[in-house]
Amino acid sequence: MEPQTLADRRWWKKNKEDLVEAIFAEVFRIDRNTIDRQQLVLEAAALYGELGPWPQYYGITRLLPSSRRISHNVIANAVDTLVSEVTQSVPRPMAVTIGGSFDERQRAKKNNRYFEAKFDECYVHNLARQAVRDSILSGLGYLRPYRENPAEPENDSVKIERIHPALILLDDRNCIDVKPRQIYIRRFIDRSYLMEIFPKKKQEIENAAPPTHRFFFSFDTEADVVEVVEAYSLASVSGRNDGRHVGAINTDDGILWDVPYPRTRFPGAFITPVSPQTGFWADPLVRRAAPAQYELNKLLRRVQESMHLHAVPRVFIQRQSGVIESHMQNDIGIIVQYDGNIPPIFLTPASMSSDVYNHILQLEMWIYKELGVSEFSATSRKPPGIESGAALRSLSDVQSRRFINLQRAFEQLVVDLAEEIIYLEDQIAEDYPEHEVVVGGKRGSSSTKWKDISLSMDKMRVRVFPASSLPTQPAGKLQALEDMVRNQVITPEIFFQLADMPDFEGIRDLQMAPRELLEEQFENMLAGGEFLPPEPYMDLTMGRQLAAIMLQRAELDGATDENLDKLRDWIESSLDLERRIAMTAMPPGPVQSPPSPVGTGPNGQEIISNE
Repeated sequence: MEPQTLADRRWWKKNKEDLVEAIFAEVFRIDRNTIDRQQLVLEAAALYGELGPWPQYYGITRLLPSSRRISHNVIANAVDTLVSEVTQSVPRPMAVTIGGSFDERQRAKKNNRYFEAKFDECYVHNLARQAVRDSILSGLGYLRPYRENPAEPENDSVKIERIHPALILLDDRNCIDVKPRQIYIRRFIDRSYLMEIFPKKKQEIENAAPPTHRFFFSFDTEADVVEVVEAYSLASVSGRNDGRHVGAINTDDGILWDVPYPRTRFPGAFITPVSPQTGFWADPLVRRAAPAQYELNKLLRRVQESMHLHAVPRVFIQRQSGVIESHMQNDIGIIVQYDGNIPPIFLTPASMSSDVYNHILQLEMWIYKELGVSEFSATSRKPPGIESGAALRSLSDVQSRRFINLQRAFEQLVVDLAEEIIYLEDQIAEDYPEHEVVVGGKRGSSSTKWKDISLSMDKMRVRVFPASSLPTQPAGKLQALEDMVRNQVITPEIFFQLADMPDFEGIRDLQMAPRELLEEQFENMLAGGEFLPPEPYMDLTMGRQLAAIMLQRAELDGATDENLDKLRDWIESSLDLERRIAMTAMPPGPVQSPPSPVGTGPNGQEIISNE
């Protein structure tokens, strides 16, 4: 039964005996009060043409009231284009220290390499694209990192999941300028699988009733699933244990877990296409273009019917002409005999007025305009006259301003995700101090202890930067790099380093190998590694220049004298090695022949000339 008072609805203050009933009563109340929002999520899925997850959607009578069939889905094309435009420049999180020491800066660099490896491992960029699409279609996208195996910290790691907006419940009707303090995630999990995850709750899971009809559109009614509600309540002050995180099933003693939640932010990262004026959940962007799509559906259906009825060739024959009807066939060379002087008249009338087809084109443009997408991007065409790389760069810059707010929300999603990952890694390392993570590098990935690279959030900030500030189009990127080489902004070696294209990959690896080897050795020495002397095969001149630059940067960052001396010794050793190589390569002087004898003395000895 639904609670009647505000005190009864505060499940986070309940004891365990009343906790399950209070949580599900609150979930049912919010579900009933936000049914219009759930309806919008379903309508957006139908407009996009993706109804696979909703096996019972036909029971919703309001779904696509203008047409249940989309013959020409312009919205889907526009949404896919918008997602591609926003996510084409892949942002990556960067740990930035706040006036930190050299050691803290080195830890921040390792954090950046960890982010790179973790994002690749968890396919974050694919999940982020889905979250952006969810935000456009439903008004909210959600990615949540989680601990894969918290019961065994020695085997635990951080994973990331995307949660569909239809599975999220929150009551933000009274949140005018603040965020809600409770959020609920409802899942429908196979009963036998849930028993394997929580073997101690096997009996309760087995006795749990099937999900209620309120969620009938989210699961197959013939499946044996159990409804699991994950409830969060924020702490009043960060670090205080008055917040709560509960997982429950709707049965007696159905608490799967109940732990304090000492945070003032929900776990994971949210994204909205536009900042909502009130509340937490934004209005879907597709809702703006839905009227045009409905009108387009109606017109296309009328055109289809008119084509079927009108756009059919007809033959008008006078009765007195004497033409036999059975002769009207489509065989080649058919002979038609008739009496009279009036031949048949063939007529194919127009199915619809040209104004109708013009209006259809205008509706298509309207949909693209409402979603902020140009027709040229949606159809993968260039405007007439746009051929050069510079022109393509300008066109891309102008178009990107139309969805700059969504791009910034996408970048903030990456920042929030990185901060949440750091929080969970700290938790695992607290439970298991030997916890190791994978860190990327120029020679591949390697494992290191999290405590050796971790930094507290009061000493660093996570910022997001694009993977490249160069144009994303190959033609524009190459032209920009050529201009920089021509203006001597970068060297040809840096050109190959930045031109990370498959055609240049082999050449780039060979061109950059000398520099990358020196950089790696110098970084290891500055980080406390052993001294590595220069070798004759190295580019010693470039090595001294690079070592001098890194030495000065390390001095500014506060590196220890012991590590700085390793680079100074390397510079001196390279000079000595270069001198030895020069002396070895010096050609020998002229060889003097021994004096030749000019005769023989009385005792038979040779007489040498003094000349």
